[in-house]
Amino acid sequence: MISRKQWAKTVFQALAIVVLAQVSQVMADISYGSDSDIGNFFGNSATFLIKTVGGGMSVFGLIWAGGKIIWGNHDGLSHALLVLVGGILIFMAPSIIGTLMSWTNVH
Repeated sequence: MISRKQWAKTVFQALAIVVLAQVSQVMADISYGSDSDIGNFFGNSATFLIKTVGGGMSVFGLIWAGGKIIWGNHDGLSHALLVLVGGILIFMAPSIIGTLMSWTNVH
């Protein structure tokens, strides 16, 4: 079964990408305004990190988990579950960050 350490590692990895992307965008918006070139750069960087890097990590993780399952490793299914949880966190990041920002009145 999946240990707490594996869950924590998966959640941390997914959130690390999200936090890096979103914090840089928020800091640029606060410092330079959302319509500036720097704000646009960080906004595009956040989108790139979430969609491209996050998507690539999810696909690679699912391929790796599928290989584990095919090779008879009993941890393959739990690995696939962790990859799915991490992928969901990455792709839902803009919504999660938007909700948190509305709760804290940042925007």
